[in-house]
Amino acid sequence: MHLKLGQVSAIVVSSATLASEVLKTFDIACCSRPHKVATSKLSYGGSNIAFMPDSERWRQLRKLYTVEFFSTRKINSFTSVREDEIARMARHMHISSWISSSLAVNVSELVLCFSCNTTCRTAFGRDIAGDDLNVYDVLREAQELVASFFMADYFPLLRWVDVATGMKSRLQKSLLELDGIYQKFIDRHLDTKKENLKAVLVVTITFRLDVEKIV
Repeated sequence: MHLKLGQVSAIVVSSATLASEVLKTFDIACCSRPHKVATSKLSYGGSNIAFMPDSERWRQLRKLYTVEFFSTRKINSFTSVREDEIARMARHMHISSWISSSLAVNVSELVLCFSCNTTCRTAFGRDIAGDDLNVYDVLREAQELVASFFMADYFPLLRWVDVATGMKSRLQKSLLELDGIYQKFIDRHLDTKKENLKAVLVVTITFRLDVEKIV
C-alpha cells in the first residue's frame, strides 16, 4: 500500500512475502533510513551508523562494527555485565512487589535503565547508576523527540511551525544536553589515561632510583 504523507512517499509492507522482497531483493534500495529533522539533528547530520545513508563509508563502518564491536568474542566478553544488570533489574522488581503487591512497576523505565547501564559499562567501563549526569532523563527526552511529529519532515515550507510550537528549541536543548554528557565521558576517559600515565612514570622513576642506589 502506498501512502503520500505530505511530500514523503511511504510504502506499507503488510505481508511476510513482501517483507522478504523488501529485505532481500530490494535491500539496497530500502536500507537507508528516512532523513528526518530529529534524527538528523541528534546524529550530527546522520554521521553515525544508525542513521547514515547507504554509502561506501556506511559499508566500511558496518564492517568495522561487525568485526571489532559485535563479534562473538567481544559480545561474550561482556556476558558478566549483562548478567549483573539483568539481576539488578530482577532484584528491583522483586523488592517493589515485596513492598506492596499493588505497587505498579514501570517496566519501560527498568528496560531503559538496563540498556543505559549495560551500554555505559561496556563502552566506558563505568556504571551510571546514581551518577550526576542525569542520563536517563536526557535519553528519554531524545527518544520522545525522535518519535515526535515535526512539520518540516512532511511540509518543508511550513518548518516555521516547529519554531512556533517550540519543537525546534526543544530539539536544540536535547542536543546540547547530549553534547554535555558525551563531553563528560570523554573528559573522564582522558583524566583516567593521565592518571595511568602518572602512575607509570612514578613507578619508572622509583625503579630507576632504586637501581641507581644498588649500583
